[in-house]
Amino acid sequence: PEVVLHNACTGCAVCVGVCPANALQAVERSGVHVPELDVHKCTSCHLCLEVCPEVSSSGDNYAKGFFVLRHDFARLTQATFGFSPNDPWLGHCRHYYLAHSRDETLRYSSASGGAVTTLLTSMLREGYIEGAVVVEMNPDDPLRPLVFIARTEEEIIRAARSKYCPVPLGVVIREVLRFTGRVAVVGLPCHVRGFRKAAIRLPSLDARIACYVGLVCFHSVTFHGTRFLLARLGLAPENVTRIEYRGRGWPGSIEIKMKDGARHVVAYNEAWGSVFGFFSPLSCFTCYDGANELADISVGDAWIPGLRRDYGRNPGESLLLVRSDVGEHVLTTAVENGLLELLPLEREDVLASLRGPLVRKKHCYTARLRAMRWLGLSTPEIDANVKSSIRAYLHSLSILLQFLHSGRSSEVMPIYAPPAFSD
Repeated sequence: PEVVLHNACTGCAVCVGVCPANALQAVERSGVHVPELDVHKCTSCHLCLEVCPEVSSSGDNYAKGFFVLRHDFARLTQATFGFSPNDPWLGHCRHYYLAHSRDETLRYSSASGGAVTTLLTSMLREGYIEGAVVVEMNPDDPLRPLVFIARTEEEIIRAARSKYCPVPLGVVIREVLRFTGRVAVVGLPCHVRGFRKAAIRLPSLDARIACYVGLVCFHSVTFHGTRFLLARLGLAPENVTRIEYRGRGWPGSIEIKMKDGARHVVAYNEAWGSVFGFFSPLSCFTCYDGANELADISVGDAWIPGLRRDYGRNPGESLLLVRSDVGEHVLTTAVENGLLELLPLEREDVLASLRGPLVRKKHCYTARLRAMRWLGLSTPEIDANVKSSIRAYLHSLSILLQFLHSGRSSEVMPIYAPPAFSD
């Protein structure tokens, strides 16, 4: 609850998945998921705080006691890879690639090249995993996501493409712990960070996760985003049967299918330029990780200048950042089996694709937190030694004011309070 009240909860629901007393559940509030606590069941074991991606313990170990709202990247990177982050923009990286599935149908129907789906199917065929934690839109409630363990290639393909809505991925942890086999986990930076911390505390969970495939993310979209898009189109949510947020080439389009058989298509740039960009969860403003720095392989859209010239005509390319031995093995196997086509890239190519968002995410991080506090919002801990430029501060302030003025921010926005708390 303290994390929610400090506007830091990402809705990853890892706390829900690991709670041994089943005292937490993920509920929707103001268009996002937050954990709801049953105080009568809670045993004060503190595990929820120990695995929270936004919380750090005060000591060197993940010990019970005093916690602060602070990112743990240096320590988590060291614990994950055995190295500190070796790149101030991209985190710990080994290799960079441009990639796409050699299955042209899959490539065209995916978000950006079909690399994630291809890597998962390759691992499944090899026997490296027996399942994959993925997300599809719920057939019974098309505006909401359904987290599940895909056990077949058909189920993996069914879950392809991006989902622009909150996803409580951590609820699947209980199912993973009961699963007879190993799984790959596909998630956003906050998901992967939470799963990594949970795996440190729960060896049985760590033993069941073979690989983390991380999705590059610069902010999520609240449920209000899709509802607003439907309202603009004059469509009733209860008449929607299916939403596909990406596909049909790159960068693709959103396709909305209705009960009467009608299909409505909205271009990717139109949806983001006039709708989704205004519906970010407040916690995304306190996030530092856009490149999914704790994944074994990070995957995102390849916004490389040369490819941008083919905007709307390219069947899809994925940007891959390989970070670990596991990532190298998984990628090499997919290529050797003829499933994935690769083109090596230089670091400068990757930065040409991601520099703008990463500057806002990382370079402006402290300025953004200070702007939030100036507006009376609580934030994670700020490093007093990090200076913020006037330009970064004013830019962050203008973005926040635009967001808050839209009236679509979280209803849980208390005035600033010290971010340290104890249990």
